[in-house]
Amino acid sequence: MTERVALIGAGPSGMALLRALALAEDEGAVVPEVVAFERQADWGGQWNLDWRTAADRFGEPVHSAMYRDLWINGPKECMEYPDYSFDAHFGRPVSSYLPQEAMKDYILGRVAHVGDRIRPLIRFGTAVRWVQPLDDGTFEVTSVDLTTGAARTEAFDRIVVATGHFHAAHTPSWPGVEDFPGLVQHSHDYRTPEPFAGRRVLVIGSSYSGQDLALQLHRGGAAHVTTAYRKAPQELDWPAGMDERPAVRRFEGTTASFADGSSAEYDAVLLCTGYRHHYPFLPAELALSGPNLPFLPSLWKSVVWQADPRVLYLGATQQWFTLTLLDAQAFFARDVLLSLIHI
Repeated sequence: MTERVALIGAGPSGMALLRALALAEDEGAVVPEVVAFERQADWGGQWNLDWRTAADRFGEPVHSAMYRDLWINGPKECMEYPDYSFDAHFGRPVSSYLPQEAMKDYILGRVAHVGDRIRPLIRFGTAVRWVQPLDDGTFEVTSVDLTTGAARTEAFDRIVVATGHFHAAHTPSWPGVEDFPGLVQHSHDYRTPEPFAGRRVLVIGSSYSGQDLALQLHRGGAAHVTTAYRKAPQELDWPAGMDERPAVRRFEGTTASFADGSSAEYDAVLLCTGYRHHYPFLPAELALSGPNLPFLPSLWKSVVWQADPRVLYLGATQQWFTLTLLDAQAFFARDVLLSLIHI
């Protein structure tokens, strides 16, 4: 009997797995029956720019943290698909750093040759509510069609979790922050710099998005921008109107106090404090938790759930060389599903 696989998420990871399975089928492999569940109205995952924040039109948490002026933070040469170059996609040489629109176009272009086969496998606008392991070795998956409200429970032999982990914000707290009179917002809900124009903005977090958004706010007309680091100074040559401070210790009204004893007043705070693993549709014994790491002990080869090899994860690790990594994980997952790799 053909195995049934529930693929949860149709962003770059889920799309890569569907493509890998289609290529295997072209070569004569007997592939499992895959049903993909995608909460958004289209595939693309994080690369879908949505003006909404917090909740979508169905009241579901907005998945994408994409903002209007995002450009990739590493050269395209470090994340290129090995069998599909950027230059081939665009028909000419292109620069190493590309905007969101170009990246999404490239990701979609890579699956265009099998799109008519794999897109019908995806139930768009469908949220998985719960995955229940059963005593007979299968899983019950309960999902909801967000347009009609109709719920459905089905049996599957394997689960592939491809929802990523850049959608549930990590939001630390500081004494007094609840009384800060200005805007306090996580970068997940940031879309454009215009609302911060003329304001004194404190950006907490000094990794990729912290640096990027601090500079965007500066260029967008913020009166002053401070970035607060947690571990070590960034040692960047900030332009006039920007500075950096060590970790925030507390807030008193509009005043933020820092670990070096200094303080300053701000009108808005933008939290670039990262994300957390969050899988509300999984029971605790199947759900990843903990910090964002390049190696997760609970995943064999960063894909297979050690405690239950019927469950696979894609895109759950720290993402360097992002698309290349996701593609490699997808091919590995495909070979596990085809029993070419024995666990």
